[in-house]
This record gives sequence, structure tokens and C-alpha cells, in this order.
Amino acid sequence: MSYRYVGPAEVKAAIRPGGEGRPIRTRADFESWVRERPAAESAEPFTLRLLR
Repeated sequence: MSYRYVGPAEVKAAIRPGGEGRPIRTRADFESWVRERPAAESAEPFTLRLLR
């Protein structure tokens, strides 16, 4: 299931190509994703949407 974006237009405009998201199905997936992020990026907020 997918939902349309409903937030501020300027936030949507800031999405980088290839930044559409990544499925995180397990704790290992999340830990891998975190390790791949540059250190400076870990200080930035991110959105984690939990799906069933």
C-alpha cells in the first residue's frame, strides 16, 4: 500500500533523486541502513513509516 505525500511542498521538493525510500522489514535491515548513512546525516531527522 502506498500513500500520497501530504506535507509541505518545500519538503517534498528537497527529496534527492534516489531518495524515495527503502523497505525496512527487520532490525537487521534498519541497522544496515543506518550504517550506510554518512556520519553527518545521522544528525538529521528522518521519517520511519511502519507498515503491517
